[in-house]
Amino acid sequence: FFKQKTAYEIHERLVGSEMCIRDSHWADKSEVYRDYGIELLQEPLKNYYDAIVIGVDHNDYKKLGGNAIREYGKEKHILYDVKNILSIEASDLRL
Repeated sequence: FFKQKTAYEIHERLVGSEMCIRDSHWADKSEVYRDYGIELLQEPLKNYYDAIVIGVDHNDYKKLGGNAIREYGKEKHILYDVKNILSIEASDLRL
């Protein structure tokens, strides 16, 4: 049996790394802060991230598409599409 880890649980294990989490409009910001001590981003920063992990299958990310999502990454970044919502050419890694 496999228990799916949330970004919040993964965050706890990334010691020494900065992790920004945006959970679209589905997550209750106060609940996430109370339960995990994490402040969710309202909007991600453009040209800022070394890695972008898509871990949810929300329609708003599908509508953005790979090129728009990549605008949040630095010039050299990795786009990891865990949920296979993008075309195979749009991401660097997939499950």
